[in-house]
Amino acid sequence: MIRPRMPLGGLILAANVFALFMTTDAHAGGVVTQCNNDTDFSNKLVGGGTITFDCGTATIVLSSTKTISAFTTIDGGGKIALSGDNARRLFIVNLGARLELHNIIIEKGFSNSGDGGAIYNLDTISISNSTFRNNATTIDWSGGAIFTSSHLVMNTTTFRNNEAGNGGAIYATSSINQTNIFTTTFDHNLATNTAIDAGLGGALLVTDGATATVTSSTLSQNEARMGGAVNARSGSRLFIDNTNITGNTASRDGGAIDIDISTAYLTNVTLSGNSGQQGGAITTFAGEVVMSIVTLSGNSAFYGAGYHTFLGTHTFTNVTFSGNTASSSGGGIYNSRGTMTLTNVTVAGNTGGNGQVGGIFNGGGGPSPHLRMKNVIFAAGATGRNCEFRLEPPDSSEFNLSDDNTCNFGAFRNNVNLVLGPLADNGGFTRTHLPGPGSAAIGNGTNTGCPATDQRGASRPQGNFCEVGSVETGNFTPSPTRTPTSQGTATPTRTPSRTATAGVTGVPTALFSPTTTATPGLTAAPSASPSPTTTATSTATNTPTHSETVTPTATPSITASPTTTPSSTVTKVPTHSPTPTSTRTGTLSPTPSASSTATNISSATVTATGSVTPTGNPTAAPTHSPTTTESANATVTPTLTPNPTVTAAPPLCVGDCDNVDGVTIDDLLIMVNIALDQQPLTACPAADADRSGTATIEEILLAVNNAQNGCPAAIRR
Repeated sequence: MIRPRMPLGGLILAANVFALFMTTDAHAGGVVTQCNNDTDFSNKLVGGGTITFDCGTATIVLSSTKTISAFTTIDGGGKIALSGDNARRLFIVNLGARLELHNIIIEKGFSNSGDGGAIYNLDTISISNSTFRNNATTIDWSGGAIFTSSHLVMNTTTFRNNEAGNGGAIYATSSINQTNIFTTTFDHNLATNTAIDAGLGGALLVTDGATATVTSSTLSQNEARMGGAVNARSGSRLFIDNTNITGNTASRDGGAIDIDISTAYLTNVTLSGNSGQQGGAITTFAGEVVMSIVTLSGNSAFYGAGYHTFLGTHTFTNVTFSGNTASSSGGGIYNSRGTMTLTNVTVAGNTGGNGQVGGIFNGGGGPSPHLRMKNVIFAAGATGRNCEFRLEPPDSSEFNLSDDNTCNFGAFRNNVNLVLGPLADNGGFTRTHLPGPGSAAIGNGTNTGCPATDQRGASRPQGNFCEVGSVETGNFTPSPTRTPTSQGTATPTRTPSRTATAGVTGVPTALFSPTTTATPGLTAAPSASPSPTTTATSTATNTPTHSETVTPTATPSITASPTTTPSSTVTKVPTHSPTPTSTRTGTLSPTPSASSTATNISSATVTATGSVTPTGNPTAAPTHSPTTTESANATVTPTLTPNPTVTAAPPLCVGDCDNVDGVTIDDLLIMVNIALDQQPLTACPAADADRSGTATIEEILLAVNNAQNGCPAAIRR
């Protein structure tokens, strides 16, 4: 299996996470021993420093909002909850300050006069192994748990039962904002505002040019008016990787995600069992969306159960749409006036209501839609036809297959027998439909523009020609499925009211659930093995044939290649708009900037700048000769550039480049540069713990841990 290049979201996180998690010596703080009120805690909080607790399992109710003006670390040791008693916000983090929260519960924060029910952040927050629960604002404000206009990074954290007018858990705003979310669970969070163009983002609202990265996380059972889990708008950027987004609900648009005049990149993502009126999984307005290695299954909507768009640019490679249900049209895809490019996509078992389109609807005028398809499979669902190209046919249609005759793909490409297996774990991160023996999809695609690997990571082509659809058959040993982890599997119920109480009447016996690994359940999708209607005459067989002269070159799927440059300067000018606005009118089709600047105040100041440059030409189409056929024994060898082979001995300590003085900031910078291909692996062989030939986000995070805590004694000299 070819190891995929580190996604841009991971690189942004890698460039920032080490600076945010590195700590400096505390100058104040101390150990809190009296937890029956907040007096001892408040005294230790003055001047910053590291605060720990020695009072057993306890809930400390804060009598007032605490302002953080220095470097402050609060470590609850897995036994402490800090509560706002449903009456007040817990923390304000001022410019020039930094708050770290570890192993702690933040609960019952409340604000009726501003954003951020639990925390209002103007500078930097770092969170690990913590839980935010039952925090809220009134419907006029945003960020039930956290408002941030600057830097926020977290890992192994849970956001549960938080609510606000917008951004039920987190509200991230301003162009200098960098929010990095890693191995975090969002469940049962709620955006409550029901006004027009409000109620945005049940778990996360990203707006006003902010950038958010969500990696190895789970978002489930969140609710909003638009964007049941996530809403990105007003020129923002969203990167989601290795993440499951399941069972979220929007009363209007985007059951899981709503993209409004913003840019989104999704890689290794499952969107399952989400629902909304338009876009059961995803809806977009004048946005730019790139998806690779993504499965959208079992989602439901009135229009566009899998994906709904109005205007914008949409590029999908190695994507599966399976078992999505539209009560009207576009069970899989509803493209209204957008520019859409599909390469090696499987659209199977999707349904449309009242006999309308189950597969793809392409329509709308002023401007007209643009659709380009290559190596795409359409397998009909229980009801509804595969294709409807209203007003105009696709701009280009190459080597596609349909098991009905509604797509007009031509002889031997309509009414074919696809023999697709059910949606299943066939290897890789996402579930797929594997073509079975005798499938017309096997070896009947084009190699021109075919991605170098399939949705599972298997190399293409396995034979002479690429398979049609998202999955390649042939010899492939699946790697262990990468599953996001989370804390616990509890299914909480929402507290119906937030009434302040005079005090705490008891201490819970267990504030923290046992640390477990939760695998979110995926909504089962119907098997996509329809019985096609085959039209045969005489001795003709429905076996598609090639009509191209091929000198193939394997073209990798779209990747984002940022550049990180260390800098010693930092500028922070936070801005804040309490009520994000965006109007879904007009004919905007922007091309948002894909550069980002992440800054941080700490003992070592780092500025990371990245630029997104998708590779490949999704609009180009190969030239075919209708009268030329290729040799039956033609051999196609994709051109691949392997990662360099490193023969250095296994490192004694991940990230310790010289194996002398432990992991330093300089070592971490080298690792980030290796991940960005700015330095060779030989600059730090200790960066490559898994011998994959590069530095991965997991290895960078491990090195950060070694920098904080020292290398394990067992592997030091």
